[in-house]
Amino acid sequence: MKIKNLHLENFRGFEKLDLEFPTDSNVVVFIGENGSGKTSLLDAIRVNLGFFLYKVLQDDSFFDLLNERDIKLGSDDFLNSLLINQDNEIDVKINSSIKLGHNFQGAFQPLFIIKNHENIPIIVYYGSKKYKETENGNKFKRLQFLSFQNALNNPINGDNDLLEWIKFETTLQDKQRLKNRNFDYEGKNLKIVSDVVIRFLNEFSDNNFSSLHLETFELPKQNIFDFRTEDILLIEKDKNKFNIEYLSSGEKLLLQLLADIARRLTLANPSLDNPLEGTGIVLIDEIELHLHPKWQRNIVPALTKTFPNIQFIITTHSPQVLSYVPNGSAFSIENGKVYPVNSYGRDNEWILETIMNDVARPKEIQEKLDELFDLVKANKIDEAKLLRQEIAFIIGEDEAELLKADILIQRKSRAATHEAH
Repeated sequence: MKIKNLHLENFRGFEKLDLEFPTDSNVVVFIGENGSGKTSLLDAIRVNLGFFLYKVLQDDSFFDLLNERDIKLGSDDFLNSLLINQDNEIDVKINSSIKLGHNFQGAFQPLFIIKNHENIPIIVYYGSKKYKETENGNKFKRLQFLSFQNALNNPINGDNDLLEWIKFETTLQDKQRLKNRNFDYEGKNLKIVSDVVIRFLNEFSDNNFSSLHLETFELPKQNIFDFRTEDILLIEKDKNKFNIEYLSSGEKLLLQLLADIARRLTLANPSLDNPLEGTGIVLIDEIELHLHPKWQRNIVPALTKTFPNIQFIITTHSPQVLSYVPNGSAFSIENGKVYPVNSYGRDNEWILETIMNDVARPKEIQEKLDELFDLVKANKIDEAKLLRQEIAFIIGEDEAELLKADILIQRKSRAATHEAH
C-alpha cells in the first residue's frame, strides 16, 4: 500500500496543491518553518486514511469529520484527494470535501474491500497531539483489525496500547509453555517485537540492551487482606533491569515507536513468515523529537531497512535527518507551495543555509567572520589579525574558518614581503 498523489484545494494554508509522491522510495519528508503547513499535510492525509478505514471496516469510530475551520480563509469550500496504490494492483482514489454550511462529503473511486485480504496493510499516525481514541478493540470482527485500533490518534511519545498487547501475548506464551512443558518456548509475535526493539536500540546506543519482557510485582499492602499486583514492562540495559518508564526520552521514544509498528504488523499479517515485511503507511510528525543528533541521522535509514514495505511520511526540522533522506524524497513547504529539495549526503551547515534559510552559527559571529575575510581580501592585514584574535577569544582557536583565515593572511603577508623586495 502506497500513496501516489495528494491533491488539495483551499485546505488551511494551501490554495492549490498537487503533489506526486516518489515511486522509487518508501520515505517522504516534509520540512518548513513553524506554521508553514507540515502538520497540515499530515492531517490531510490522516483524514482521508481515516475515511478509508471507516469505509472498508464499516466502523464509524474512524470517521473523523473535518470542519469548516479547515477551509482556507476567503474560500467557501475545500477538496482533499488522495490516490493510493494497493499491492501494485489497483489505484484507490479517496475524496473528501466540505462547503460552508454543508456537511462533510466523502467518496471512493473504486470501492476497495480490505476485508477480503488475508494479510492487511497497517495505517498509523504518530503525531504531536492526541486525537479522540478509537472504540474498544472488542468490537472489531477479526483479530487482525486490532492493528487499526487507535491507529490515527497516537502521540509520538505515547504508550500506544503496547503494555496491553504484551500482556495478551505473554499470557498466550505462558499457556503454551505449560501445555507443552517447555519453559523456554518464546511466542513468535513477542519475539519479533522484542528482537526489533533490542536490535534497534543496540544499533543506536553505546549501551547494551537485551530482554524486553513483562514482570508482575506485588504492590505494598494496605492491610492484611490486601493483595494487589502490577505488570511492568522491563528491559535489560547493561545487565540491569529498567522499567521502560525510566529510560531516557530518546530511548523510550524509539522503543515505543518500533514496538508499536512491529506489533501492528504482526497483528495484520498472521500468515507471513516475517510480518515485518508487511505493507502499510506510517505518518510521523517531528520524527527527531527527543533524539540525539547521532540518532537523528540514523532514524530514517534504520526504519526503512527494518520495515522495507512501509511507506513513511514524516516531518522534521532536523538537518541531520535530511542528510540521510534519498534525493527526490524531501519537500520544502513555503507560502503554501511545496518544492522538492535534494539534501542526501550534504553537511548540516549546507542544509541549514541552503534549504532551511538559516545560518549555522550565531548571526553576530557570522558577521565578524565575514568582516574578517573582507579585511583579508582588502589587504588590511593588521586589522584582520586584531579581529581574528577577538573572534578566537570568543569561539576558540580550533575554529576551521579561523584556520582558513590564517592561511590567507600568511599568503597575503608573504606576497606583500615579496613586493617590498
